[in-house]
Amino acid sequence: PHILSCPTPKTHSTNGKLIPVEVAVMKKVGRESVDSEGKSAPVSLLDWYNLHQEVILVQERPVPSHDLFCHIDASGGCLNEEEAKIIMKQLVDAAIHLEKNGVFHRDIKSENILIETGSEVPRVRLIDFGLTSPGPHRLCLYLVGTRDHSPPEWLWFGGYTAGPTTVWQLGVVLFEMVHRSSQFRTIDFLMDRIHIRSTLSEKACLAGLPEERPTLEKLKSHSWLSEPPHGVADRKTSKRSSSLDYPSLVCVHFVGIRINLILAGFFY
Repeated sequence: PHILSCPTPKTHSTNGKLIPVEVAVMKKVGRESVDSEGKSAPVSLLDWYNLHQEVILVQERPVPSHDLFCHIDASGGCLNEEEAKIIMKQLVDAAIHLEKNGVFHRDIKSENILIETGSEVPRVRLIDFGLTSPGPHRLCLYLVGTRDHSPPEWLWFGGYTAGPTTVWQLGVVLFEMVHRSSQFRTIDFLMDRIHIRSTLSEKACLAGLPEERPTLEKLKSHSWLSEPPHGVADRKTSKRSSSLDYPSLVCVHFVGIRINLILAGFFY
């Protein structure tokens, strides 16, 4: 098990009792059985203790595993196409599972994704539900999570919603998986300081306007993710070819948002 200590968080009412939001969310999304190899899921909450000034969470610790950030680094700075596809498919399924349970993670990133490495097929596990919102349909006006990965609509309009933001965050994760040793910053992406592969499509996860991004269900049925993987290549010998095509899952932004960001003082 993994023991995590954190300050006393926001509370959520369950059966007339107030419990930490993170505890309520982990109990809610952990009800389904997810023991099958290759299936993704939040790590299990084994127990928790309220010490008034802080909350102790006893969580499952998959072994062997490491976070996706370290996994990418150990693979030479990027992943081959087939492994990126396997991980992305599981992430989309996990995000859909959260959405159906009315949960908005708010901080899906490579450091909050565990990769179980004990089998040929990597298994994705989501961690860190401390910033989770249990009401995914409301407009969020306060940014929490990783500021560098904030969706453009927050910079532009000062607000964001769960579905399009989750899709944006998945696009960021995919970008970091397939671009060698590249860390994503939204402002750099919008200001053309990050160079996207010319083989990438113009419409998908990183579309500038939230309404132009696919829903999670549409993302799940995307042709690239629908194709069965051919198997995970040896990370020591596989190199990402410059001609690899990741069709329409990552995209270039639109020009209009750049102009508005300059006017709003976000150009730096």
